[in-house]
Amino acid sequence: MKKILLASIIFLSLTVNAQNQFAFFDIEQIFSIMPEAEYAQAQLEAEQAKILAKIDEMQVNFNNLYQDFLTNAELPDGHADKWLAVDSEDKQLELMGLQERMERYQTSASETLQTRQVELLMPVYNKVDSAVSIVTEDKGYIMVFEKSQVYHVNETKCDDVTSLIKKVLGLIE
Repeated sequence: MKKILLASIIFLSLTVNAQNQFAFFDIEQIFSIMPEAEYAQAQLEAEQAKILAKIDEMQVNFNNLYQDFLTNAELPDGHADKWLAVDSEDKQLELMGLQERMERYQTSASETLQTRQVELLMPVYNKVDSAVSIVTEDKGYIMVFEKSQVYHVNETKCDDVTSLIKKVLGLIE
């Protein structure tokens, strides 16, 4: 009886030690089916499209003014349509001003999109984080990490808990 009990204890010990203590998940797989993530991405893309349209409009205006400037510069002196020197200088200043305005707009738009991305995606990341915490606690993992954030993952030495996280989030049954 003691031998059976001792063998059972050794078997249980080996089984417990054989369980992986580390796990990973693929956030892209999760985000690809999360309605909240899809909505956030659609919002970001719509806002980015508006910004790009504005940048394109600014670029067209700049190009038109620049082309007018070049065309005028090629006119011979004394031509009836040739700008006065003061008008030419004014157009140069206007071009420089447009270029500076475009650069400021692009910088500001980039910052705005980054801020908006955080606003839209933070609740989604928080929801995933809560699900990861639940899986980590329920399964007794020491560490669960996101696959793309690690240099190398030996998938045979740790568990893929992506489907468990999806289940906690109610994305699969």
